[in-house]
Amino acid sequence: MTDRDLTNPEYYLNRELSELAFQERVLREGMDDRNLPLERLRFLAFFTKNTDEFFMKRVGGLKQQIDAGVTKTTPDGRTPKEQWVEVLDTARPLFAQQSEYWQSVLKPTLADEGIEICTPDELPEGDQEQLRTHFEESALLNPQKAAG
Repeated sequence: MTDRDLTNPEYYLNRELSELAFQERVLREGMDDRNLPLERLRFLAFFTKNTDEFFMKRVGGLKQQIDAGVTKTTPDGRTPKEQWVEVLDTARPLFAQQSEYWQSVLKPTLADEGIEICTPDELPEGDQEQLRTHFEESALLNPQKAAG
């Protein structure tokens, strides 16, 4: 058995950066043309949902630590500020890739298959009104139903 200093940061992965590495793999599946278009869309949706939650909870937590003046390092040797900066530097290109792929490849591919995804403003006025009514009835007027 060798004597290793298990407090050495080089032996540890950063929790936040590991999560982003996983999400990058999800994004790659969403951009892999060996997958069917709707499967790619599903992976892009997973990436969006997961990174949204990641930023709300984990990156938000880092920001709170920074604001509170926390400078204690994690086992991998990073302060909250260092983690926050690295997370942003890692995430920005992922979001840019996702957006570019969605606009230039997947959305047109889906349209070629007869699946058009549009914003509410692109819907006919009657459909916009129906969508607005559904939202108001299900989310605004009955928040328990929307949450459940």
